[in-house]
Amino acid sequence: MRLIPIKDALTFSPEENVPSVRGKVKEIYKPSTGSSDKGEWSFQNLVIVDESGQIKVKLKDREPLPLDYKGRVILISCKEGDKGLSGVKIKEDEYRGKIDKVLWVTPSATIDRVEGSAPAAPQQAQANGHVEQPKSEAPKQNGNGNGQPDSVKHVRHSLNRMANLYLHCMEAGNYVRSQWEAAHQVKMSEEQFQACVSSLYIQGSRDNLYDGLPIGSFDKQRK
Repeated sequence: MRLIPIKDALTFSPEENVPSVRGKVKEIYKPSTGSSDKGEWSFQNLVIVDESGQIKVKLKDREPLPLDYKGRVILISCKEGDKGLSGVKIKEDEYRGKIDKVLWVTPSATIDRVEGSAPAAPQQAQANGHVEQPKSEAPKQNGNGNGQPDSVKHVRHSLNRMANLYLHCMEAGNYVRSQWEAAHQVKMSEEQFQACVSSLYIQGSRDNLYDGLPIGSFDKQRK
């Protein structure tokens, strides 16, 4: 399952699934429980941090985590089923007129305690678990004198690696097509081929396979 840094998770759109997040429990609060016409409900708030930032986590209708989890590192992961990911998503949470993004965790997700540590972010959580998000910093400028942000170069590098992964997936898709057509004596349609390549690319992206790929000539043409 692809591990998402907290800083990147905060860029996800509301209702977008977050495959997995790892962080140190900075704050953990007693759960709130109650009932409505829809049945029993419960919420528990905590704050987790990693080297990139911090985020408030809301556990909905789950067994509460022990309060002694404070200071421990946990891994929160989606469930991966036939219909895709479920259990961990970004939601918007309003507090005193301010809207922050939170990690919304439901019973289908898994929460594992892991070894290791994640440095705490400097922001402080308020008593009710509300998190003040860090202010965005202006991108650093590179040293070539043209005022182009280093972040643009990073994006180009990432996109080139992703493009190279897609090319590998197309080659793998061609291999699947040749084997399938030889076995069934039926030509694979373009729609089936595109679905095959897309499935390979999506899974490869989730597994961060592009991280080890070279940047490639696409980047060199733009230097």
